[in-house]
This record gives sequence, structure tokens and C-alpha cells, in this order.
Amino acid sequence: MRSLKRLALGGLLTWTVLCGAAIANVMLQPNTTAESRWGILLASTVLGGLGLVGSGALAGSLKRQRQQEMRLQLEAAFAQQLQAGQGQVALMPFALAAQVTAVEARVFLDGQVRQFDGEFGVTEQGEVVYSFQRSLAGTVESA
Repeated sequence: MRSLKRLALGGLLTWTVLCGAAIANVMLQPNTTAESRWGILLASTVLGGLGLVGSGALAGSLKRQRQQEMRLQLEAAFAQQLQAGQGQVALMPFALAAQVTAVEARVFLDGQVRQFDGEFGVTEQGEVVYSFQRSLAGTVESA
């Protein structure tokens, strides 16, 4: 489905460029009548505008889909790393497991710290570690 959306996006952008080229061609032709010129300009502008709007909608849809996929990827890696680390998640191994950049991983983990009352620190080796042991202990006690 994603490939079809990308293909459609490319087609719409190509269509928009072709409509723009038609407008440029009409403007550069000295022997075109005024009536023909206005008709072609109007049709190309409307059709090109529709292509531009459609490509914007498709691009937005692809972006939202990618963000949702990334969120699911981050959450799955977080759960796995949290369990493996017994309540602690190291930044770089998490980023590698989630297949995201360190910045994206840090933004996600910072959000998890706020949401789950976690904390983070730096080890003697310089590794950034997020700890959720306090929030995990609270869920065990309340259960």
C-alpha cells in the first residue's frame, strides 16, 4: 500500500510539473490567440492545482503512516529493553534496537520518563541510562 501511495505521489507531482510546463509553453508562444491562451492557462492551473492538492494529501498520509510505524517500533523496543534491563534502558542500545537515531530515541525516552515517573542519569562510562524501577515498583505494589 505504501508503495502505491508513493507511486501515486510521484505521478501527481509529475502531473503538476507538466501542467506548469504547459502554462510556460503557452506564455512563450507568440502566435497563440488570447482566447486559447486563457483557456489553456485556466485548465492547466486548475488541473495542476488539483495535482498539487492531491500530492499534498498523499504526502501527509505517508508521513502520518511513517510516524505511526515509528511509534510502534519504539514502543516494542522499549518494552523489550525495559524487560531485559530490569527497569533500566540505556539510550544507545535502545536506539539500535528500535532502529532510530539517538535523537529520536532520546525524545521518546524523555517522554516515557515524564509519563512513567522515571529518571535518567549518566554512568561512569558515559552511557545515558533511563531508570523506570520506581514506577515498576509502584505497579507491583498496587497489584
